[in-house]
Formats: sequence, C-alpha cells, structure tokens
Amino acid sequence: MSYINDHLKDLRRFIAQDTFTFTLTTLLFFLIAVIFLYLYFALETSPALIWPPVGLALAMMILGGYRMWLPIFLGLFAAMLIVSSGSLFTMFAISAGYALQAIGGLYVLRQFNFENDLGKLRNMLIFVCVALGVTCIAPLVSTAGQMLAGTLSVDPSLSLFRAWGAGIFSMFIVTPLILFWYPFNKGRFAEDAFHKFEIAIATLFLLAANHFVFWTTLPQYIGIVVIFVLPAVLIWFALRLHPRWLAFAVTLTAIQSVAGAIYASPSNNPLNEQLLAIEIYVGLVAAIFYVFVAVVEERRSAFARLSEAYEITRASEKSKNEFIAILAHELRNPLAPVISSLELLRSQENDPQKNEMIESTLEHTVMMRRLLDDLLDIARLEQSKIVLHRETASIKKLVHQALPSVNEKAKSIGHTVQVSLPEEDFDLYVDPVRIKQIIINLLNNALKYTKVGGKIQLFCIKEGNEAVIRVTDTGIGIAPEKITHIFEPFKQLGSSSRYSSGLGIGLFLTRKLTELHGGRIQVESLGATRGSTFTVHIPIIVPPHTHIATEQVPIAADKTSTNVQKILIVDDNKTAADILCKLLSLHKYEAKVAYSGKEAIAIASSFVPDAILLDIGMPDMDGYATAKALRALPWSGLIIALSGYGQPSDKSQSKEAGFDDHLVKPVGIEEIVAALSGKRRTSS
Repeated sequence: MSYINDHLKDLRRFIAQDTFTFTLTTLLFFLIAVIFLYLYFALETSPALIWPPVGLALAMMILGGYRMWLPIFLGLFAAMLIVSSGSLFTMFAISAGYALQAIGGLYVLRQFNFENDLGKLRNMLIFVCVALGVTCIAPLVSTAGQMLAGTLSVDPSLSLFRAWGAGIFSMFIVTPLILFWYPFNKGRFAEDAFHKFEIAIATLFLLAANHFVFWTTLPQYIGIVVIFVLPAVLIWFALRLHPRWLAFAVTLTAIQSVAGAIYASPSNNPLNEQLLAIEIYVGLVAAIFYVFVAVVEERRSAFARLSEAYEITRASEKSKNEFIAILAHELRNPLAPVISSLELLRSQENDPQKNEMIESTLEHTVMMRRLLDDLLDIARLEQSKIVLHRETASIKKLVHQALPSVNEKAKSIGHTVQVSLPEEDFDLYVDPVRIKQIIINLLNNALKYTKVGGKIQLFCIKEGNEAVIRVTDTGIGIAPEKITHIFEPFKQLGSSSRYSSGLGIGLFLTRKLTELHGGRIQVESLGATRGSTFTVHIPIIVPPHTHIATEQVPIAADKTSTNVQKILIVDDNKTAADILCKLLSLHKYEAKVAYSGKEAIAIASSFVPDAILLDIGMPDMDGYATAKALRALPWSGLIIALSGYGQPSDKSQSKEAGFDDHLVKPVGIEEIVAALSGKRRTSS
C-alpha cells in the first residue's frame, strides 16, 4: 500500500511540477498513435500492423520511470477516441494493455539490472530477450478486452499474433533509436569532418540499397541479392560508425521499406502481405545487427581501455625510470663527501686496526656506488640510451681486468675461483667496460648463490665466430620453474637473507648488455642444490678499417695538466667541498673553495687556478653556465666536471660547455689526481 501511495505522490508531482514534459509526452504519443491507427484502418493492412507507439512507450518508461504510464495511457486513449469506432471499454482495455506492457517491460529490465547503454553486449541481449517476451502483454490484454466486450471481429490467435509481431518490430526499431540518441544535444554527438563525410556517403549507399530492395521489382528476379545488399551497408555502419548511426540506419530502413510497400508496391502481393514480410525481415535484421554492433562496440571499448592502460603503464614506466635516475643521482651526491672523508681519515691514520675499518667502509661505499650505477643502467636500458663504445680488446686482458673486482669478495667467504683462458689469445671488437661488467656480474652472481667454501669456474674459449664466456658454480642451483624468470629485473632466487640481498638486477643487465653486443646468454641447472652454469656468446666482429685499436686518450691531453698546482673546488654542497679541499691539500695541491658559480668566477679572476673541479647541479648558476662564463675570461686552465650526473648525454653536454673531463660522484682521490695529471682513461 505504501508503494502505491509513493507512486501516486510521484505522479502528482510529475503532473504539477513538470507539466510541460507531461503534456509533451502525452501529445507525442497521441500524434504517433493517430497517424499509425489511421494508416491501419485506411489502408486495411491487417494482419500486418505497423505500430511505433510500443517502442516509444518502452523508451519513455526507461527514461522517465514508472510515472510515464499515464501519458502513454492518455495519449493512446485519446487517439483511439478520434480514429477508432469501437466501444469505450475496448479502447480502455487496449490503452491499459499498452501502458501495462510498458510497465512490465521496465520491471523485467530492472530485475536484470539493465543499463541504458545498449553499446554493451549484456544490455543489448537483455533488451532483445525482453522485447521478445513482454510484447505479448498488450496483445493478451487487448484481445481479452475485445472478447469480453464482444467486439473482436477476427480469430483471437490472429489478433494476438498481429499485435505481438507489431510490438516486437516497434521495439527493435524505435526503442534503440531513442536510447542511443538521448539526450539530443549536439555536443554529445560531435563528429569530425572525416566522419561527417563518411556518414554522408554511407547514408547515400543505404538510401540506394533500400530503394533497390524495397522500391523496385528487381529483387523478385534476383532475390538472392537482397540477402547481401542491405546487410553489406549495415555492416559498414556497425564496424565504422558509432552505434547511434546504426540505429539511425535501421530506422531509415524501416521507414523506407514501409513507404516503398505503400507507394511503390513493387510486389504483386497484397499490401498487408508485403508489410508483414517487411516486419519479419527488417525486424530480424535489426535484432541481428544490434547484437552485432554491441559486440563491436564492446571490443572497441575494450581496445580503448587497453590502449589507455598501455599509455598509463608506459607513462608509469617512464616515471619509474626517471625516478630511478634521479634517485641514483641524489644518492651519489651524499656519497661523495663520505668517500672523501674516509680517504682523508686513511691518509691521517696510522693505526692498522682503524685503517682496516676504513678500508672496509670504503669497499662497501664503492659497492653502493656500483649498485647506483646498475640502477642508472636499468633506466638507460629501458629508454634505449646506452651506447656501446667499441674498441679492440683481447679476451685475456678483459678477464684479467675484471677479476680484481671479485677476488677479495671470493676470499672473504672462502670461495675458490678457477679461471681457464685459451692458450692462444684473440681480440674482440666490443665495449670493454660493458664486457667486464658482464663477467663481473656473472661471477658475483655465482659467489652470491654458492655456499661458503664453494667452487666457481670461469671458462673463456673461441667457438667458430663467437667468444664463449662460461661461469659454473657449485651453488644452490635453479629449480626448473624458475629458469624462465631468472633474467627478469628485481627478481631474487633465494629466500634466505643472504641469497635475497642485492637489487636483483645483475642478471637482467647482463642479458641486456649481451644482447646489445649482438650476443645471447643461456642458463643451465640440474635443479636445486646442484649448481648452475651461465654461458654468454659474443659474436667476434671485424672492426671497421677506419678504427685504430688504441686506448682512448684523456680529454685534457692537449693541456699542460701535469703542472697543475692550484685548484678551485666549486660545489654548493659545503661539506663535500670542504672535505675535498682538505684531501687535495694533503696531496700537496693549493686548493680553494667556492660554493656557487658566481663566487667561482669572482675567485678565479684573483686566484687564477690551474684547474677547477666544478659541480653541475648548482642553484644559482649551473655548472654548464659557469663553465661557459669561465671560458669567456682570459683564463685557459682545466675545467673538470664533478657531478652526480653521468649519462653519455650529460658528458656530451659538459664537453660542449667547455669542460675538459667529466668525473661522476662519488669519486676517489686517485681518480681525481689522475684527471688532474692527464693520465685518466675515459670510459663510457
């Protein structure tokens, strides 16, 4: 009872507060009912019935709710009073039947959680099934009413199926058109110029196809063409255009087909038979193509969501790489004074025990720097920014240069590292820094996953046109299911704290660097606790004829750098600058400090240093601007970048700004002295 009271209150508000909408919908339903009742009676189309009010009623009910039953009832009742000559009871029963049918349609749709978006396959399938089912309500009520009033002039089954077929046809044509196009505002349906042109062309083809099928006698002689002509054009609308344009095309087809039967009468059959055939054919085509377009639209929406997710993922990946690069840079800066402080303590300390602690701390600090370098390499690999600096280098030399980086670690945990090199040395045309990184990563991985007292073997041989580097260990091995994930970044094999240490990027970098050289890497293991073998294949490439197989010369080789005595340190990090100044003073250099670019320019004019160690990331004037300003002075000493930025683009930019060398923080005093003396060998 309370539900009925609430509904009546809502109905009164609808009539009182929204009189315009109530009047408009009633009038619209009345006019459409009058027109098609007149056509039905004037043209005597029974048993065919073209009855758009059914589809309009369900659309009004979906959009306006249950309160729309009253405009539907009043509009149809008024139309029947004007056009029909039946009894008032019959008119009331028919009008009530169609209002009840609209109510039942909305109720069933809501029970299945129907949404107004027919572009979704689920909603479209629900709508089609409901349209087939609820359209029997009005025929049953109206037929029963006419039988009770004694005004039924045809067989009850004919009355029933006539109205039922008309209802299905109407729901398949009118309801989707309204739902796809509502609300009717231009901004919602804005099309670009190309789509407007395509819509116009498709509509012309549709008009031509409909004219051929429904206005000419040709289909009687080549009827098979009917199966293909109209569906071909509708497929165009379904695949290329928004579903609302398919609704437009289906409605246009329905109008053109009914008009063709009435005005052109292309068939010798009676008009009612032609209209009945049109109802069946166009209704079936509409149902099939609406389901088809829902599938297409759902795939299109899924692809759009996938594309959006891809763009979000790509942006996230880019942000992650940028964050890693910034993080590595920001962590390098505080490491610089740590290393300088440790080296300063080492030079002043005579206690062996304290020196051992200092050396251990330095070793761990250098290890941290390598981890930061690996993080930067990850970011650069993801952005395809790593460039190989190839030169000719012998395999024996590369191995001998790589081994010191792991020997101390191997001894500290009781491992034995055996190295087997070919009797006859051979050269590779590679980036030596990266090949050494590959060897070091493989050995470090073997050391990490091998228990104390284990055995690691390094083999280097030449097989055909390839150099083969193989590292075998007696470690924990790799389970078969984990082998496929072994080279993924940030993955850890072990579960213990020892085996899960590190970042899990060493093998990922190794694979990527190997592939950059055109090589490949393989891993083999007999299973858990049975060790593993990593094999790297590097193709032996003949270097270009223009390449001179010599070691790179220092950037500042043309300067009289061996006479450097006076040094100006420029860094906005006061602690780092002061400690480095003290450290250089212990190495017999005359050093001064400036904490900004402007201060450096002022001091350089009076101090006249032989070399300037210049930070790049400073707030007032960055290092590039400061270097250009210093080069504009009547001064020609060395300018060496001392920065946390160390990518190739950073080094190229520093060279263009007038720097003679580029050192990446944190850097040891030996490397600084080597740069000052002109003996440092540059690397990638």
